[in-house]
Amino acid sequence: SQKLLFHTWSLGVEEQYYLFFPIFLILFWSSGKKNIVWVIAILAFFSFILSEWGWRNYPIFNFYLSPTRAWELFAGSLVAFYLDKKSQQSNQLKSFVGMILIASAIYFYDETTPFPSIYTLVPVIGTALIIIFADSKTLVAKVLSSKYLVGIGLISFSAYLWHQPIFVFYEREMEDYLNLYFDIDWRPILILFILSISTFSYFVIEKPFRYQVPKKIFISTFTIITILLISISFYGHKTVGFEKTKIELFSKNKSLYINHF
Repeated sequence: SQKLLFHTWSLGVEEQYYLFFPIFLILFWSSGKKNIVWVIAILAFFSFILSEWGWRNYPIFNFYLSPTRAWELFAGSLVAFYLDKKSQQSNQLKSFVGMILIASAIYFYDETTPFPSIYTLVPVIGTALIIIFADSKTLVAKVLSSKYLVGIGLISFSAYLWHQPIFVFYEREMEDYLNLYFDIDWRPILILFILSISTFSYFVIEKPFRYQVPKKIFISTFTIITILLISISFYGHKTVGFEKTKIELFSKNKSLYINHF
């Protein structure tokens, strides 16, 4: 996609889980953990079936909407309940199989692979196997706990936020221009740039904001930004997506409207 913030759809799905799952736990907690696990398992099953139906009939909705993605999140919930009852185990074979499953999905899956679908079970089960069976004694844990991979993990959220705008800006604004003068593959350079700026934003913005910003400043900043975003959204809704502004841009310069609005 050529949209700068297109990747935030997945954050929206995650936020719905973070908002509603605690409420679900509060409502069902008195019924006991065992019953909660059964309810989650049933919900996960129906969400999985829905995703199998969805990729065949409504693939776009299936990919982006929460009901067909919920089973992946519920899988993590079930793993959490399992580990609440039993401690993490040490199993070289099962943890290694988990790594193989994830690597296989990365290597073999492409844009033609239905997702989410039964194919999604491969990386989901792989992840669950690693979480449950890769304690500190296993080879998998030792590989994943190397300082380089841990470092990438620390900046991964910043990298996630940065990668889409940077790649889109390059492809939309810079690629044709740069290729006139430099006949090279810019992707490795862009990846290094993303890692660099992500490291900077992690230490300068993310980490201080998480641990050092006083609660009063956090609450006031959060409130102001929320009001601002809601106001812009409401105005966009009332103007049918800034229709008049878009028409004016289109009449002046079609490419300005198409590429930049």
